[in-house]
Amino acid sequence: MSGHEENSVRVINEEYERVLSNPDNLIMSDELQSLIDLNLDDDHTEAHVEHLDAVTLSLYSPAGSRHTLRGELSELSHNGDAYTLNILVSKVREGVLQLLELYSRTPDADMEIAIEGVINLSTSINVRAWSIELQAPHTYSLKITFGSNDAIF
Repeated sequence: MSGHEENSVRVINEEYERVLSNPDNLIMSDELQSLIDLNLDDDHTEAHVEHLDAVTLSLYSPAGSRHTLRGELSELSHNGDAYTLNILVSKVREGVLQLLELYSRTPDADMEIAIEGVINLSTSINVRAWSIELQAPHTYSLKITFGSNDAIF
């Protein structure tokens, strides 16, 4: 077999990282994962301890479909008539960004959200601004500034 090159496999970084971060050896599409509300992005090592500041943020589309993020609460603040919610996450799916962009460009539309964990809230909000920023490798800061007439924490 001289002169024969070995076959090589090209791995897409995102999928490779997802497989490495999955010690349970369970691989499924993002769409299926969001439908059954299973989080494969958490660190499931023995050293993993459930953080007291862990939150689950669910955003609902106009059609009623749910997009969920899990992460750690970094900030919840209130200034005048605006609230700021900042969550540190390992991944933000495209559907979440599309919803935030849709509702931020439609000032009269209210988006239904639910927050569970260190704080619990289910309300409709008016998205004023949003941003996503890389904080560290595999850690993003998702910040949402919103108004709400019935936010009760």
